[in-house]
Amino acid sequence: MKIRVSCQDLSAALAKLAAAAGCMEGHHPEFNPGRLLLYVRHDQLFLRVCDCKTEVYVTLKAELLDNSTPLRLAVSREMLQARLGSLSSTEYVVLNTAETDRGHNQDHEALLPVRNQNSRQLQLKGTAQSVRLNYTAPFSLSWADEPVQHTLLINEHKLKFLLEHSLFCCNETDFRSFYRGPQFKVSTAQPHLLMCNTSDGEKLAAVDGQLLFPAAADEDLQAILHPETAQLLRELLNENSAHCVTLQFSEDMFCALMSGCLLKTHLAASRGPNLRAALPVTNSELRVDLKMLLHCVERVRELDITRPRRLQLLCAAGEDLTAAGADLKDGVLKNGYLRIPPPDWPTASLLQAIFKDNSQSLAAASAAQQAQSAQPEGCLFLEYRDAAAQIVRLKVEGSAYRGSTCRLQLSPYAVHDILQGLSFCAQIRIAFDRQDPRAVIFTPADPDRALPVTLKYALTCNGY
Repeated sequence: MKIRVSCQDLSAALAKLAAAAGCMEGHHPEFNPGRLLLYVRHDQLFLRVCDCKTEVYVTLKAELLDNSTPLRLAVSREMLQARLGSLSSTEYVVLNTAETDRGHNQDHEALLPVRNQNSRQLQLKGTAQSVRLNYTAPFSLSWADEPVQHTLLINEHKLKFLLEHSLFCCNETDFRSFYRGPQFKVSTAQPHLLMCNTSDGEKLAAVDGQLLFPAAADEDLQAILHPETAQLLRELLNENSAHCVTLQFSEDMFCALMSGCLLKTHLAASRGPNLRAALPVTNSELRVDLKMLLHCVERVRELDITRPRRLQLLCAAGEDLTAAGADLKDGVLKNGYLRIPPPDWPTASLLQAIFKDNSQSLAAASAAQQAQSAQPEGCLFLEYRDAAAQIVRLKVEGSAYRGSTCRLQLSPYAVHDILQGLSFCAQIRIAFDRQDPRAVIFTPADPDRALPVTLKYALTCNGY
């Protein structure tokens, strides 16, 4: 076999496969991501890395320079990358394998084919240099192909955005497959949408991407990817590309065909429940500036190191706070904890003194607002209760709320993750059910039409 390929294209392909191999695990020599399979089909050079459940192929344009039968061979991916890097100032590289060489046999004068010492070496020849590396026969050529049952088409940057804003809600350590990886679904009621659902039992991401063509299926389609495969697919996708990605899946297999790259994997065994059934019906909402809320959550999270999940989102109607508390000011914090007042104080503690001043201003503001409107506009507070039952609050400036006072007990870490997922927004909308606050929903306040997908995050309340 003797072929010629572009050195730049081959280097880019090896770099992509190196990134893919970093997301794989090799538990058997047959499925070792460090082994690279090379073979030629028609005018294409195929390069493959794999583990026990996923294969990644990259194809390159190749020119066959002889009429020999193309071989399938396996080499060390890192060694090939290093050898190729040593060929400087090379536009094209020739890959050559010589299985046999002719020489004189000791017992006969005729020229007979005998194996030489370089019969298991692959030669890489550049413009003025050449290098060699050993190769072996591959253990496994490929998995058995299964008939494709469904084919979907979606833009590459949409699929990338979809995975980027949903995978953080997965729980890779859970024994249930539908919590470990993303759940792709296409409903017959909405055949033009690719729905991606991820959840870890506490937070849920419901992200929808528009398909290029409606799915032609008589039943709902569903596929659950392994978490490693989903991370690998995200790394292979290009967020700046508008090329089409072909998604093909059957009962046990999933394929993603990108420009010059193919990912093929087994699906998780369980089909999983309808995760979106956990989305609550909401009857109240408020708008909040994202940067302001994120800053407030990070400040309150400083107090949440030793005993987490003591955060409450307090939606107060007209700033009508029904429980005693204090504003979270810089003077209240010391090394990330609430400052304990000295025992020799003759009067109220520091927190009580701060709350006394704050409660007077709040009462005056509440009375003024109630005089102006029967349903005054309230705002959002972040409330924290420490181990000594001391309460501090941090007002989220710029928030607007109308309705009865409602408390939402949430994990500050989960709230922070969701706000990071919405970091491209200026304002977000928080929706919940005042009568039965089992979950709260976070969405962009003003969805941009240029946004690749539509997304919605849900977080359980009092779920611990």
